[in-house]
Amino acid sequence: MFNPTDTIFFLDQRSEDYPNDSEIKIYIKIREQQGGLMCNACGVKIPIAKKLFKTTEIRFCEFCAEGNCLPCMQKSRPYPRMNPDKLRRGMICTQCDKKFLYRDALHENQIKLSMRDTGAVENFDALVDYERKYE
Repeated sequence: MFNPTDTIFFLDQRSEDYPNDSEIKIYIKIREQQGGLMCNACGVKIPIAKKLFKTTEIRFCEFCAEGNCLPCMQKSRPYPRMNPDKLRRGMICTQCDKKFLYRDALHENQIKLSMRDTGAVENFDALVDYERKYE
């Protein structure tokens, strides 16, 4: 379900849950003990390079802070709030991107409906003025 109050829509910087280097190592150790590291977006198992628990295949979404495989992290989006120039961009997973696309589509549809309704009111007012000429 779409939630317009989801916290990712109000970020003005990287998510506060985004892991630092030591938290990433702990995250990887725990996930490996649980049976493997899985992509949050597509569910595919992510391979781990064993040296120093560094991963070449995992990236963390700057919006939801979840671990994802590289193919699911190919996009970036501007931080949505307080970012009129859209210069700051964050890496985003496909899961969050779907939320943003859905929200953007709803917003665009709302604008179109608003424009249609405004046009209908203006057309109605013009029609009333036109009919008054013949009263």
